[in-house]
Amino acid sequence: DVCPFEAKAEGRTWPDPLGLRARLDARPEWRAPTLAWLLELDAEAHRTATRRTALRREGHRGLIRNALVAAGNSRSPALRSAIERHAAGEDPVLAEHARWALARLDSADGGVSGSA
Repeated sequence: DVCPFEAKAEGRTWPDPLGLRARLDARPEWRAPTLAWLLELDAEAHRTATRRTALRREGHRGLIRNALVAAGNSRSPALRSAIERHAAGEDPVLAEHARWALARLDSADGGVSGSA
């Protein structure tokens, strides 16, 4: 907002002879991924979906953990089965976050049940 160079450059399209913009642009599946899709990603699907992206830094576990928190905050009953699958899973961190998300779905008053 305060950089004079950026103010002059606004609305300008810079040359891109190597096609970097297109290569660095977000993949269609990552533009607006649904929570249901994210919660269904297993480790192999995550590796495939995040190949050659910075999304790998968070890792599969981190992505699912964050999706479980978002699912709990969404309070969407449509996500219940995906959340329940993680609650019954072997990863204790994901199971705890899934139980928290289920409690959020079940809470009638909108309060937080437990912690994430």
